[in-house]
Amino acid sequence: MKSEVFNALHELRHRVDTLLAGGYQDLIGELPRHPSKVYKTRSLADIDTVVIHHSGTKGGDAFAFARYHVEHHGWPGIGYHYVIGKDGVIYKTNDLHTESYNVARHNRHTAGICMIGNFMVEQPCQLQLLATARAVTLVFEEVGRVLAIKGHRDFNKPQCPGDNISLDVIRRLAASR
Repeated sequence: MKSEVFNALHELRHRVDTLLAGGYQDLIGELPRHPSKVYKTRSLADIDTVVIHHSGTKGGDAFAFARYHVEHHGWPGIGYHYVIGKDGVIYKTNDLHTESYNVARHNRHTAGICMIGNFMVEQPCQLQLLATARAVTLVFEEVGRVLAIKGHRDFNKPQCPGDNISLDVIRRLAASR
């Protein structure tokens, strides 16, 4: 009985956290996909790092990014697992079993989270930072362990996620959840 109550309270806390972060939408079945290409799949055990990206754009949304990835890059679909709106909404864009293209030569072991905005020239708002941290914890929960949190620049894209993003802030927020 105690474990059932604990699990129910735990689930309720996560739902409240998600609502406070701005909300959550699963877009996996709705986003543009390539007509013939598909991403490889992987085990969740393969994932060891969450990579934070910025879109490098003033605006946009998961649909625009998916179209761009499919039409301009010829990818099977959007490269990210989550997209975080400026309003704090968390958009799930790929299943974590999907080995999507978010970090060249490192896709097998990374989960990608893209924050909408160009954080070379603008600051992310607190709501977007909270939602990003919440998305990080969603990844941790799904894989069943805490992972490294890095920026795209730590691999091969020096301006991503932008100079105005503090990964330490995201790490602290994720650790506090």
